[in-house]
Amino acid sequence: MSQKSSHQVTVSLNDEEGMQAFRRLEEARAEIRQYLPEDFDPDKELEEARAELLMRYQTENTSTGTIKKDAVYINL
Repeated sequence: MSQKSSHQVTVSLNDEEGMQAFRRLEEARAEIRQYLPEDFDPDKELEEARAELLMRYQTENTSTGTIKKDAVYINL
């Protein structure tokens, strides 16, 4: 039986450090957008990837005729 552990990291920032981090985040987002198509929809991309993964998983299980003990469930 495996044990699950969760770690929470708390970082304390003063207002100025927080604003600087936010500005850097916005700059990084702007740079990343340069490389994406204008009609890029991350929610749509994620939904399509999940559907493809689910279809591949179902195909593997039905083609081999086996049922895996530890199933993977994906919320769509």
